[in-house]
Amino acid sequence: LFDISEIIMEESYKALDTLLKDEATFKQVVEAVFESIDTDKSGSIDIKEIEVFINSVCKEMGIGQAPDKAAIETVFKELDTDKSNSIDKEELGKFLRTLFEEQKKQLEASMKKQIIRFLL
Repeated sequence: LFDISEIIMEESYKALDTLLKDEATFKQVVEAVFESIDTDKSGSIDIKEIEVFINSVCKEMGIGQAPDKAAIETVFKELDTDKSNSIDKEELGKFLRTLFEEQKKQLEASMKKQIIRFLL
């Protein structure tokens, strides 16, 4: 029998899959996330704002260990494609897509492990 955590994983997986496939909804999410991350309302996101966001997402998704500062700096530099030391909405959208895809992969792996345990 499946427990509640397995149901939550499956529902989270489905939600991420839908979000990644529905471009209009994805853009709405990017806009909402951008507004919530851009705490100083400057129209761009600096490294401190992105660090706070990443840590929050990791906590909400139940990811045990958030990335360290070096990893966040690496991600920030990769996402800051125009080298402006800030992230705009387009750059954030690329980041979120990557993050959601990674979360989806992790959920898929966890679900596969649950199925294997169930079968054994």
